Amino acid sequence: MQKLKPAIFVGGVDRGYNSPKYLQQNLVLKMLPQADSLDELRRLTGIKSNAEVIRTIDKLVIRQEYHKALAENELSLDYIVKGLKDICDNSDSDKVKSNTLFGLLRSLGLERYEAIEQGGGSWEEIMLKIIDKQEKVKEKSESKPMIEGEYEVSQPDIPIEEADRRKRNLEMEKSIYE
Repeated sequence: MQKLKPAIFVGGVDRGYNSPKYLQQNLVLKMLPQADSLDELRRLTGIKSNAEVIRTIDKLVIRQEYHKALAENELSLDYIVKGLKDICDNSDSDKVKSNTLFGLLRSLGLERYEAIEQGGGSWEEIMLKIIDKQEKVKEKSESKPMIEGEYEVSQPDIPIEEADRRKRNLEMEKSIYE
């Protein structure tokens, strides 16, 4: 029997063998109900080996058990935020307060700010810019046809079995609403 490498969680920026592969885990979660076998799950997700599929499922199970343990011990995001707030409020050291607040900003992805002169701004301004770009693209596509010249589309003949099936479905739909 082949020895499989264990599921290991590693933090940091390491992109090596043991790094968390969230895309891979999400693909396995989405394709798990559709796959009948391990080989089919590997093929659907594009993972290289069956051992990697098993490791990914192990990591998902560990993650699920971890979240369940957190919930059972009443550890939630509210609890964590309250703890950080208490540290800020009750600490006498400015360094502790600033590090705590900086940690909160980093968790929100707000540790870096762009100067307004460099193109930074509020999310509303960014959304307005995106909408303007979409409207310009739409105006260009309406003013100029995408394909120049004439062409003819020929519809393929529908097989008799398919036509009968569509007719039965249409009759069934009408009978449902009558």
